[in-house]
Amino acid sequence: MLKIKNKYLYIIIVILIFLYVFSFIFQRSDKRKSLKSTLINPSYVNEIEYFELFDGDKEKLIFQKNGTVWEIHKNYENNIQKLPAESTIIKDFFKTASGVVNMYKISDTFTENNSFMILKPGYIQFKYTYKDKIYEIYFGAQDFSLSSRFVMSGKSTDIYEISNFMDKYLTTSVQFWCDSSLISQNVFGKIKVSDIQKNYVIFDDKMYIFSDLQKLLDLRHGGFISDYKNLQNEQINENSFQTQNENSEKKFESKMEIFLELGNKNQIHLNLVQIKDNSFVQVESVYQNEVGEKFVYNSQISLWTYNKIKEITL
Repeated sequence: MLKIKNKYLYIIIVILIFLYVFSFIFQRSDKRKSLKSTLINPSYVNEIEYFELFDGDKEKLIFQKNGTVWEIHKNYENNIQKLPAESTIIKDFFKTASGVVNMYKISDTFTENNSFMILKPGYIQFKYTYKDKIYEIYFGAQDFSLSSRFVMSGKSTDIYEISNFMDKYLTTSVQFWCDSSLISQNVFGKIKVSDIQKNYVIFDDKMYIFSDLQKLLDLRHGGFISDYKNLQNEQINENSFQTQNENSEKKFESKMEIFLELGNKNQIHLNLVQIKDNSFVQVESVYQNEVGEKFVYNSQISLWTYNKIKEITL
């Protein structure tokens, strides 16, 4: 009989402990002010043509829509480099940011000494324009469990906690956002070998026609040009008779031009320049559509990729 009483007593104690712990959890959840909202108003998405990502005091990427093409712009001492963005990533980004999520209000006031890492090294600022109005969102630190993140709007000092659903996009890595193909699959859409009607290469003043086009389409670039300032100087010197000296040593080792024409009369022209002492090759890509509009981008490729191009085309 005593054993039975002890058994019931044990069960009652377990139940009471459970209810005690649960009451704290319930009270905590009740105290957190929550709302269902979106980071971007869904009605804005199709009309946004400009946004920025700023990684604290490190990198800043500018995204600009040029016709139907999203471009990534990066400023190098008042010189702009451009690359086509990966349209599927941009689309997924806006879809994710405009989805309804739970937002828990955790602070009414923003201070410079906040513990949420808002406007401190490591934060990410997202800024976009809609009908000439500027909107900003600041992403701060993650919580201790790394499952949520603190955010603040540029129009309020309220700080909220949201799940980490946006973390994938909180990066200023060009490699994440850009179209990584040497021949863009976003400017003129997906390009297949059957779309290319004409092609030729000029190398060492000789013309070559090649047939292994798929291998060329499969090649990747390495992002923006590392030494863009020197590239600008080289272009100025090349086009200026005053700075040219017939007896001066050439600063480049080789040059190659690749021409492709698609069946719809769109044209692609790649200028590849191998500069002495550089561990990469500079690429200027010019896309011209059937009505004469041009899209110009600058990237770099490794020496391995450059040698592969010569192997494919020469």
